Amino acid sequence: MRGDYTYPWVYLNGVEQAPLKNNGYLAFEIQPGKHELVVKGKSADQWDFADQKISLIASPNQEYFVKINIGSRVGFLGGELAESETTPSLQGSIWKVILGAGLEPVENEIGRQEISDLNLSK
Repeated sequence: MRGDYTYPWVYLNGVEQAPLKNNGYLAFEIQPGKHELVVKGKSADQWDFADQKISLIASPNQEYFVKINIGSRVGFLGGELAESETTPSLQGSIWKVILGAGLEPVENEIGRQEISDLNLSK
């Protein structure tokens, strides 16, 4: 049963921390200096996306927010795309769906607002 287990694990400076579950967030206290945050699955059944990394240089007494975004892109590869008066027909067409995940920094104000709707993920 995959539904409860499709989440990545978070590693801070190479040390496993905790899973990042759906609608969740994690918080870490870090020392000033350079840090690397990695999200990855422990198996393909758990997380299908490639490992993602982001580095940051932390200053004293500062907050940093990082978000994982999951997106998709659909591409038409071939076949016929017949238009009707209401909707296009997909019969005989070949489509490709590409899924991906990425880490990105988030402005502090936005990060604080977004985590207010989430649960601590541990």
